[in-house]
Amino acid sequence: MAVDGPNATQNVAKICPKGFYCSQGIRIRCPEGTYGDVEGLSAASCSGWCPAGYFCPFATTDFRPNPCLPGTYAAKGAAVCMTCPASSQSRASVLKTFQVLPQEQVVKPPCTTHRECCFFG
Repeated sequence: MAVDGPNATQNVAKICPKGFYCSQGIRIRCPEGTYGDVEGLSAASCSGWCPAGYFCPFATTDFRPNPCLPGTYAAKGAAVCMTCPASSQSRASVLKTFQVLPQEQVVKPPCTTHRECCFFG
């Protein structure tokens, strides 16, 4: 619960909104790398870590609109997507890691799904 406004004439307690958690009546944005998809959170971990392949800046309410774009990837708990190295490229948008292959190897990534890596192109 958070108290509304520093100059409020009444102490009106409100449920902490999505994207925030409340501690001792203070509303605090969910940290980078986490998301808060429900109201009333009270822990800094909010609803949990942003899943791999997505990025969650401060006060993220839903990670799903934030997938990494082709050519980028993100590990679990990422606040931003990282660019794949110049010697690799990505095939999909929701990437967790990248994989750089030696040039003599076939251009097929050793990943179990196309979402798990960037590939040498």
